[in-house]
Amino acid sequence: MDILVTGANGFIGRVLCRRLCKKGHTVYALAKGIKESDFTAGHWKKIEALEVNVLDPASLQKAIEGKKLDCCIHLAGFSNNPANPAEEKLCFSTNVDGTKNVLEAMAGRKGMGFVFMSSIKVYGNANDSVDELSPLLAEDAYSKSKIYAEKEIEIAVKKYGFSAIILRPSNSYGPGDLSFQRIIPGSLKRIFAGEPPVVYGDGSAVKNFIFVDDTADAIILAAEK
Repeated sequence: MDILVTGANGFIGRVLCRRLCKKGHTVYALAKGIKESDFTAGHWKKIEALEVNVLDPASLQKAIEGKKLDCCIHLAGFSNNPANPAEEKLCFSTNVDGTKNVLEAMAGRKGMGFVFMSSIKVYGNANDSVDELSPLLAEDAYSKSKIYAEKEIEIAVKKYGFSAIILRPSNSYGPGDLSFQRIIPGSLKRIFAGEPPVVYGDGSAVKNFIFVDDTADAIILAAEK
């Protein structure tokens, strides 16, 4: 398959692109500021880097023009809850407008698959197990932006005639995650520095975690379906 991966130089994106190549897929790795060193040399021959910001629809359209794409895996996005009004604006523009731009760039490609990386946070802080039928609860700007992005996908599926799968994974962890505001890399950094990890609340909170290779494999299964 010929697969476009947006956000390809992120934590999950780098792992995903390498695993796609190992399975024999041709990968078009699209991201802002992407460079060859984001991938190992042994896999680079099957990866074409496209340095494009998803907020630039003209450059996005030009980058994929003439390429036969079987699937688009859309990972690009603002991945944390914004800390101030400027970040909140960027969160919504990247996650909602960016998704809409990618969808519009795929217009006319009937039969193509589209896999979107949403988040378990669209369910809010649910105390019980959740599934696809659980209600969506936007408790912060990040989760709200993901819900709006999902709605853009639902509209595009009807408008453009391609199929889509939305994934709502929990927290991924593993080698290469340098986002130290996240609990696992942040705690490890503090431990290696001889400091105690930060415990939020009374320590009774429970979270689900997925090893990044498993996250990537779930995305690939959705793309190949």
